[in-house]
Amino acid sequence: MPPFLHKKSIWISLFISLVIIILSFFYSRGYLIRHQKNYFSPKQYQQIYQSTNNGLIIGPDDAPNKIEIYSSLLCRACANFSLHQLPEIINQYVKSNRAKIIIHPMPPRETMKASICAWQQGRLLEYEQYFFNHQQEFFHDQNSQEIISFSYQTKLNSDLFKKCYQDQNQIYNKIIQNWLNQSEKNKIKYTPTIFVNGKEIIYDGRSEVIDRIGEKLK
Repeated sequence: MPPFLHKKSIWISLFISLVIIILSFFYSRGYLIRHQKNYFSPKQYQQIYQSTNNGLIIGPDDAPNKIEIYSSLLCRACANFSLHQLPEIINQYVKSNRAKIIIHPMPPRETMKASICAWQQGRLLEYEQYFFNHQQEFFHDQNSQEIISFSYQTKLNSDLFKKCYQDQNQIYNKIIQNWLNQSEKNKIKYTPTIFVNGKEIIYDGRSEVIDRIGEKLK
């Protein structure tokens, strides 16, 4: 075979191989998207969206007052509030059916999704309290495995939490993006930000915030 024909056949072979690799990549990507892991039925995903889209509710849904809290699991001031004042707020105002609390998780997205998964099991407060008590561990590693491992240390069903957290259904991204849009609309600049029936309560780290919230209740 003449040298130029030999070179030509090599280039043709390389070109064909490249085409096969590219086609295989796109086929595999499409296959993964079509077969990504979903753990719930479409109806269940819709229920998750409807129940969490406007925040995570704690307490009776028909309570006459609404306490909204914009909080991040990586915020030290939020940790202080959640660990020291929030339990008493719940004891005084939520358990007496005077108010419901709506938690609005704030970035990062990884912890926002973790809050959804904990809330679905009715264990949001337990998970958040453990997370706040172990913030430094997450700051050190900052990976999703740490988020999952925290569920093992609480009363959560860790297998269900892991399935939820690793669930790739786009409904979770939609919920989180809606939360971000709401926080932007409400001009949330810092955490924690607290509203009682639409009126902001400035949090200064002191326990007096409990009484100031009570004064705004109907």
